[in-house]
Amino acid sequence: MLNKPAGVVTAARDNVSDTVFSLLPDAIRRRDPSPVGRLDKDVTGLLLFTTDGELLHRLISPKRTVEKVYLASVEGTPDAGDARVFAEGVPLSDFTAKPSKLEVVGDGLALATVTEGKFHQVKRMFAAIGHPVVSLTRLSVGGVTLDPSLPEGGFRMLEESEVSALYAVAGLERK
Repeated sequence: MLNKPAGVVTAARDNVSDTVFSLLPDAIRRRDPSPVGRLDKDVTGLLLFTTDGELLHRLISPKRTVEKVYLASVEGTPDAGDARVFAEGVPLSDFTAKPSKLEVVGDGLALATVTEGKFHQVKRMFAAIGHPVVSLTRLSVGGVTLDPSLPEGGFRMLEESEVSALYAVAGLERK
């Protein structure tokens, strides 16, 4: 579990920016893990890594419905009508997002729960309802939640219960 800070890219190598791999302990990097999905350079929060290719595939496959929860700071405050648009599927220029959940948690703050992760999707969904994203943090993937005690840039191994939860949501037997 990595608490990804803004300014680093989810890539193994980049000629311009630091990568998430530079934040991993050497012992973990040597195991050649893959990130479970990607976060944009400016997005912070939970980024998981695995060395299990089948688990990775199942967690990121668009055919599965693995929930990812984001906390969005947005311009203005979404309302019940915006939540209905999310629930029905937000129409975007190149596709309609799968139905998702939108919960307002404060002025200009909302939780978005999505089951797909296309290019800049969450930001595009908020922009489409008239509330552009100011900042975005991923809080959970497949029921595994970002450890609130983990500082930005911090890494920790998953607890056994968290690993088991990921295998369960992926529909796999744990190896």
